[in-house]
Amino acid sequence: MDQSFHKFLREQRRLNETVVTTFINEKIDCYAVHGMTDDQLMKYVPKIGDRIAIRQYCRTEVAALEGTTTTISKATESLMKKIKERRASKRSHEDERSEKLSGNSNALKRERVFQMGLFEEVGAKNIQVKERRGGGTRHLKALKTTTMAQLMDIGKELFFPNGKSKIGNVNDFEFCIRDFTEDELAPLTTLGEQYEKRKVKMLRLYLSCKKIDAEEKLNDATSPGESQNAVPLTRKLPCAAAASYGAASTTATTCGSDFTTGTPRTKASTCEPSNTVTLLSTETDILKRMI
Repeated sequence: MDQSFHKFLREQRRLNETVVTTFINEKIDCYAVHGMTDDQLMKYVPKIGDRIAIRQYCRTEVAALEGTTTTISKATESLMKKIKERRASKRSHEDERSEKLSGNSNALKRERVFQMGLFEEVGAKNIQVKERRGGGTRHLKALKTTTMAQLMDIGKELFFPNGKSKIGNVNDFEFCIRDFTEDELAPLTTLGEQYEKRKVKMLRLYLSCKKIDAEEKLNDATSPGESQNAVPLTRKLPCAAAASYGAASTTATTCGSDFTTGTPRTKASTCEPSNTVTLLSTETDILKRMI
């Protein structure tokens, strides 16, 4: 190897015989060059082209003596090995795909993550409420068995803390849960059922609120029984009815009674049928007392 190396220096690189003699005296062979730094080799070979050529020659010679490929070939071989391993892993993954799908981690979870926003129904439109107005997007986690009715209660606490929001009071709205297509969801539908139906990675729901009309709110506050049986505060009753309500044993001069105390009122003359009596009860109560 030394003779061929020296021949390479003389004939291929045409170095000065002094340089070749120095290599011989210093016992600088291919193994030595392979381990030298560029600064060390520069002391003997000043030109960079000669240094690169010498290093390439020595690298090839050392690899041939050791029975291995060159450094570049080693890198190529390592890359090919990685490619083969990756292809084998891909084939194995495809073969086991059905098995992995059956053991899907999301299917085994009891809880699922989802997003919730806020809709305000104005007319026939659903307007998404921005974060600065108390809306925005909230990232939540709940059991897959949680119903839409339960999520609606959660949404009220989020978007109407302490029953209030920038868009109004919680008692001023009607609520429901809608999906990302703005369809209203049944109250008993569960979170897991929606994930199974929609086949999405992240489910997005909306708490939808609609302002209650003032008339509807007033009608809801008044019970049906009171609206049917209620009577005005004042009414003119016949004297006989007033006498029966006040006391059955009064004389003929009794013309009425005080409905507040039930005390008979008497007059020297006959009763006038147009006496005004103040009523503080319903007609049903009056009939019961007359009987």
